Amino acid sequence: MMAEDCDFVRGALCSLSNRNATEASPVHVHRLTWYISQFDPTVDTLSLLHSLQAVRESQPIPGGYWMATPTRCVPIGEHMLFVSALPREEILRRWHIQLLEAGISRVVASAPIEIPVESFESWLGAPADTKRWATRIFEAARSSLQAASLVLGELELYVQPTRRSAPAWLRGKAAISLIGNNQLVLCRHTGETAITAPFIGRCLSARLTHQAAIRPHEQRRPQWGASLLMGYRTRVKLREIDARAIFESPNLPNEEFRLLRALGTCRRVGPGTIRCELKPAYLPTVKSTLARLGVDIE
Repeated sequence: MMAEDCDFVRGALCSLSNRNATEASPVHVHRLTWYISQFDPTVDTLSLLHSLQAVRESQPIPGGYWMATPTRCVPIGEHMLFVSALPREEILRRWHIQLLEAGISRVVASAPIEIPVESFESWLGAPADTKRWATRIFEAARSSLQAASLVLGELELYVQPTRRSAPAWLRGKAAISLIGNNQLVLCRHTGETAITAPFIGRCLSARLTHQAAIRPHEQRRPQWGASLLMGYRTRVKLREIDARAIFESPNLPNEEFRLLRALGTCRRVGPGTIRCELKPAYLPTVKSTLARLGVDIE
């Protein structure tokens, strides 16, 4: 149903934005919502537009307007991800190609010759080496630290309790003894209702005396990088049921989650845990991509 609803929104976006064979204009979300509601009032248009944005098929612009992104293909192993806001029927009419089962996105065996190819790295948008990326983030933080009055009782720190245990968020007072003098550590404030965005703190004499911010679009990745810097990798168990590869993983950064949503289905099954299902044919690409993040599918 999710894939069908996405295709419905694709069709509406393309239909309302089309001006001629070479030109298109942005469409306001209210117009899209009204148009789609005439056919199916149960469709959550804005949510589906954001879903298409996640796989880079639609793009919001200021003022509540949306645009379809250019049609292109992205190599994923032995297949091509067909990244386009064109609905299924239009793709079949134009190119007479078979669309293979995937998640939100569509997959083809090979790209039509007239369609441009975007590299997988460009489409994904994730660092090629998360450990090296984390090293740069912490080095940049050290050069931009600012003095701060941080209360350990109001913080959680991301530390590794023992060499063999998984890194975890621990209360500041309990975790501070695990951090060496002048070392940097990932921190977050805690509150009664929510946990705030992470930042990087410096430890001096069992106190956190300085801090550096993490850019908003990078805030879901430092935890993975910090784990790799501690020498820890996350292992998840793979099962195959009814020709579907299934595994459960901790919440992922937006870029890696983009790949899973494009190729399969994901749903939350517990606090901080998602269940992913996809065709085994796409598994090599998913495995190699998540391995760079520090997740080993076994």
